[in-house]
Amino acid sequence: MQKILLFALVLLMTATSCRQIFAKRVKGNGSVGTETRQASNFNSIDVSGSIDVFVTQSPETSIRIEGDNNLLEYLEVYEEGGTLRIHTRKGVNIKPSRSMKVYVSNPDFKNFEASGACNIIGQSMIRTNEKVRIDLSGSSDVDMQIDAPRIDTEVSGAGTVKLSGKTKDFTVDGSGSTNVKCFDLLAENVRIDISGAGDAQVFASVKLDVDVSGAGNVKYKGNANVTQDISGAGSVRKQD
Repeated sequence: MQKILLFALVLLMTATSCRQIFAKRVKGNGSVGTETRQASNFNSIDVSGSIDVFVTQSPETSIRIEGDNNLLEYLEVYEEGGTLRIHTRKGVNIKPSRSMKVYVSNPDFKNFEASGACNIIGQSMIRTNEKVRIDLSGSSDVDMQIDAPRIDTEVSGAGTVKLSGKTKDFTVDGSGSTNVKCFDLLAENVRIDISGAGDAQVFASVKLDVDVSGAGNVKYKGNANVTQDISGAGSVRKQD
């Protein structure tokens, strides 16, 4: 059985390597171009690769992409199951001369997901009466202003979450060397679960529940009642 599993693993790694080797490679020509794309009926964003996404809440939906004009055709932007998916075309390895940018305006946003080395940047306050979820993996970052009753974040790898605004309930689930910079997100109840070497900065006015394993550090502002479970070299400290 072990030999079979090992053989299957080798085949998978070989296939992955072959796809990378034989993928079409296209280098950016340095000339900036823009295009508009059409999509509707979405309230979530899922971006992967190395793309910067700029988000604005507005009454009308619009999508504009910007980058090397010979690479724009390889950037796919489409709606699927209520989610706006953004990624480069499969089978193509692009090398842009500058960051690929996507500007998204939409009336409603609920979920944001980024993997790889993407950035999601808010260009306006995102207001909603529903829960907002943020899911990052790799070295992706989020920098947003949000006003929502609940915000859930899950970060793995070396991602950074920077939030401002207000919420009643805020949860942080981090692993790896994650960085959470949320002093300016005014929350009532905060729950933090960090494993690895992650750091978190939060504001909590009512309750702060912290579970840290590894070398994670939590700094907080506000006068919340604090409960903590620390294992390893982690710490919880109030910031003046």
